[in-house]
Order: sequence, then C-alpha cells, then structure tokens
Amino acid sequence: MHIVCPEPPPPPQQKQRDVPRQRDFQAKTIPIWDKVLVTPKTESSDIGWMHAFCAEIGCALAPYTMDEIPEPGYLIPSTRQGREAAAYLSYIVDFYNELPAYSIFIHSNQIQWHNDVVGVSTSDLLRSLRFEAVEARGFVNLRCTSAPLCPDAWHPLNPAPHDLDYVYMMDLFPGIYAELFNAPAEQAPIRIGAPCCGQFAITREKIWERPREDYVRILEWVANTDVSDNFGIGFLLEKIWHIIFGMEPIHCPRFEQCRCDLYGWCGPLPNGEVLTPVTIDDR
Repeated sequence: MHIVCPEPPPPPQQKQRDVPRQRDFQAKTIPIWDKVLVTPKTESSDIGWMHAFCAEIGCALAPYTMDEIPEPGYLIPSTRQGREAAAYLSYIVDFYNELPAYSIFIHSNQIQWHNDVVGVSTSDLLRSLRFEAVEARGFVNLRCTSAPLCPDAWHPLNPAPHDLDYVYMMDLFPGIYAELFNAPAEQAPIRIGAPCCGQFAITREKIWERPREDYVRILEWVANTDVSDNFGIGFLLEKIWHIIFGMEPIHCPRFEQCRCDLYGWCGPLPNGEVLTPVTIDDR
C-alpha cells in the first residue's frame, strides 16, 4: 500500500532565482509521498528495482537522466557535469518548496560495493533503514564503515588511483570553499572526513536550514567551474555533502553506533556491550 504523507509545512520564505539552463526542463511533478528516492541514471541503468521497492514500501522516484540526449520520461538536471552531484542539487533546487519528509539520495544500480551493514543490495539497505534515526539526525550517510574517507578524506589510508589523480584539489579547496559557501577562504576546514560514497538520507527541515539560493549557487558552480573534470567535481562534492548539510567537517560516527542507529543492529558486541539506538527524543 502506498503511504501518502500529509501536506508538507510551508518552507521558510526565500528570494528565489533560476539556475541557467542548458536546455528547458520538462514539467516536474512528484506526488506527495513521505519518501522520495533521488537518483541519477543513464540509459544503461536498470532502475526497475526502485519501482518494485517503492510499490512495496510506498515511496516516489525522482530519477534524473544523465545522458547527453535526455532519456524520455525522466527528469532533466540543470547540468550533467559533476556526476550524481548534478542530479542531487537539481532535485533540491527544483523541488525546494515541495520536498517530502525524507529525501534519499542513492545510485541507480541496486548492487553497490559500498553498501555495508546488511549487504551490497540497496533495497535491503533501505528496508532496514530506521527513519526515526533520519528524523533525529536530520542527515545520515547510508554507509557506516569509516574507510576510506574517515578521518581524513584528503589522505585516505589506502588511496585509490583517483585519490592520487585528484589530490591537487586539496590545494584548491580554500578557494572552492569560498565560492561554494560564500564565505572567506580562511574559514575552509583544513581537514574533512566522512564515510564515502555519495548515498545519504535527509529530512526536508535539514535541507531548509539553507536557503534555496545557497543550493542554486553550488549548482551553478558545479555547472560552470573549470577547476576539474566531470569526475573531479563529483569527487569533491562527495567529500563535502555532510558539510553542505550542516555537519561538522569531520563527521565519522562510530561504526557500531551508526549500525545501531540506522539499521537497528545494537548488539551484544563482542565485549558484551548493548547499544541504544537514537530516537526522535534525542533531536
């Protein structure tokens, strides 16, 4: 049975401006559900599992076509530059005034190596996700394992080739930070860290902590910057989603507590400890 959420509360009043389009958007409407899955997809992606999953638990889809020639029937992002960041930010800008209670940003393929606690299947992961934890925290990374980007995303313990290829962005980060956050470059954190890999759940209230114009500015930077290539821009955004959504620069929850909070596996641990999951009362 589909779950229909009540009419969402009005967002804070914001001065709005449009993002320059490379092409016109198709009409965008999303039913008023309490959960929406947001995903970038190419023509080769199979998101049939998402349709089946939403039919089972009650949610809506916001799939963005990332092909150069847009795939009919899907949402079109403002830019294709930046990989999933283009789709994620386009969704926030497009639907800022009509966000569901929970937006879940995920990759299109069901099997992802970085899904950890309940296996590699994203549908299994989402079935186990405690939305009480999402409500309590506002923003949660769907991965609990700290490696490879905690506690220092610029210097992972076991760097992959792309970590070495794009390490130059660390030197550019203060200037990038200033552009993204409209803040002095001196305020850029020296160290950043959070679990990888660009999949997270967030409440509309957490998104609304920033005005829409902040997301417009970040999206415009993604669309127009020449500091790196398509991969490098997405590589950078993956490292700072938690900062964009108001978390500390180093946001590396203890694995066991994350597993308990998000997926309800609270022990007993090998040492006999039984953890207590976060609740809405802990907000």
